[in-house]
Amino acid sequence: MEQKQNTQDNARALAIEVLQRFAKANAPLDELLAERLSASELSRLDKALVHELVYGVVRRRLTLDHYINSYVKQQAPHPLIMDILRLALYQYMFLDRIPDHAIVNEAVTLVHRFRRKSAAGFVNAVLRRVTREKPKLPVCLDDSVDQLSVNLSFPLWLVHLYLERFGHAQAAALLAAGNERPDIYLRVNTRKQSAREAKTALKDGDVWCRFVPGMSDALVVDKGASNLGACRALQQGLVYAQDLSSQLAVKLVGAQPGERVLDACAAPGGKTAGLWEMMEGRGELVAVENSVSRVRILKENLQRLGVEARVETADIRKFEDDTGYDAVLLDVPCSGTGVMQRHPELRWRLKAEEIKRLVALQAELLAAGARLVKPGGRLIYSTCSVLPEENEELVREFSKKDKRFKLEAAGPFLPQAYQAAVTEEGYFKADPTTHGMDGFFAARLVLQA
Repeated sequence: MEQKQNTQDNARALAIEVLQRFAKANAPLDELLAERLSASELSRLDKALVHELVYGVVRRRLTLDHYINSYVKQQAPHPLIMDILRLALYQYMFLDRIPDHAIVNEAVTLVHRFRRKSAAGFVNAVLRRVTREKPKLPVCLDDSVDQLSVNLSFPLWLVHLYLERFGHAQAAALLAAGNERPDIYLRVNTRKQSAREAKTALKDGDVWCRFVPGMSDALVVDKGASNLGACRALQQGLVYAQDLSSQLAVKLVGAQPGERVLDACAAPGGKTAGLWEMMEGRGELVAVENSVSRVRILKENLQRLGVEARVETADIRKFEDDTGYDAVLLDVPCSGTGVMQRHPELRWRLKAEEIKRLVALQAELLAAGARLVKPGGRLIYSTCSVLPEENEELVREFSKKDKRFKLEAAGPFLPQAYQAAVTEEGYFKADPTTHGMDGFFAARLVLQA
């Protein structure tokens, strides 16, 4: 029992280290966590605990801070102490089977471990008060917007934006969806093996999956997600982690064997690989990426997945190709509001002023992608955003300026099981509150011959 307790203490200490790095670095949370876990000798179960604690604290930070600030009347605690308090309160409010006294004792142990002994009494007192007063959700506040912000742990500006765009009921539902633990979907590399064979290979690596309705090349993880990184099936490129909404968006391209196809914002490479499989390994596939560091990741992924694509390091706005392409996939940089359940740090890093900048960039990228399409070819514009100004409003504005492109309905390119995600106008629009996948948008635009 003592050995198990020590390993769990180490897990919590590692979680604090990651949270401290997260506060200082601008790297994605999943990369920070993966880097630290890969160097750790913790068991798979303890690594899963670290993942739950780190993601939970980042996701629920505003809720946790609301209670901590109500208990702390003095000067704000040191950032390290604040993270220790958040970690303890998250366990108390959102995790089961951890006794109150253990939560308090573990927090005090962490204070000593990180050489902040002078704060031990303070942390003990705050958490003893927590166990007496038993904080729980929902928090009741006078202002309804503040109440949404605190209970669902989203910044006020983003709550206001959602209320303006979607109304109260849909805004609340979208924000709540941002706190759900997302399913992990895998795209099967069908050029290497079938979904059934991949499912067996994953089970051999202690990852249990089920088939996805209407998809012959997709699986969803049921159990053992923490084992996925070490699973041979993933390492050998038999499967690739890619949300279902992203997999469906690629289907709108309708890439055919022998075509020239361009993935214009290609990293990390999941969509490029999906295109190569649709092309049955025949034709010309070009993957363009602007970021040098992401080009390295793109090349590594394509090599592991066995994809033969020409990779170009370039800004698509300056990319030249006189021949033109049968199909261009343009998955543009966006707010990421559709994937906040998967990347909870985005809610704290995204700023209100960035939305306008992103929309301007998206319009430029869409125009740049359009000039690379052959007559009769198609341009697929996609985002992982739920905001209309990044999605249908931007496409409508583009169509007004360039009348050569006509919107083609997404329905015929998607499996029957996902027709509910096609709007009346013909856009593919995955809603995390109703479709069980990441928020995603895609439009198929055809250049008239």
